Amino acid sequence: MAKFQSQTDSRLILRGNLVPEKFDGFEEFAKLQVKEVFVAATKAPAKGTFVGLKDNGIVCVTIPCFSTDNLVLNQPNRSTISSFDLSQVGATPEQLEAANKAIFNQGLIAVGVTKKTGDVDAINGGTEFVATQFYLRVVPKEY
Repeated sequence: MAKFQSQTDSRLILRGNLVPEKFDGFEEFAKLQVKEVFVAATKAPAKGTFVGLKDNGIVCVTIPCFSTDNLVLNQPNRSTISSFDLSQVGATPEQLEAANKAIFNQGLIAVGVTKKTGDVDAINGGTEFVATQFYLRVVPKEY
């Protein structure tokens, strides 16, 4: 369980399902059943589009290499990017390492913008996601 000093310091993303819950004397309500919790790497404002970044297994011998899936959260939009930049977030080296590991495993939630890099033609140009914030999965403690 995470402890926060105030609501302004709370920078969480919760993933879960709304499930029906009936209370005596009331109609049925929806209850959020939380499955995963993610906490922001820093207090930097999250500006841009919320996406999931995940390695797609493509290995290239030249660049640009579109080896990372870029999935807009809560949307059917999916694209691939040739690079990502997490340096604008101001995270610690340990957080950056954890974020890079997440991209190659379960995926990473990040916020930012996607932009063209290099030449703008389809042959030489790449696409980079520049993050303003990213969120690391909270691992539950064993009791």
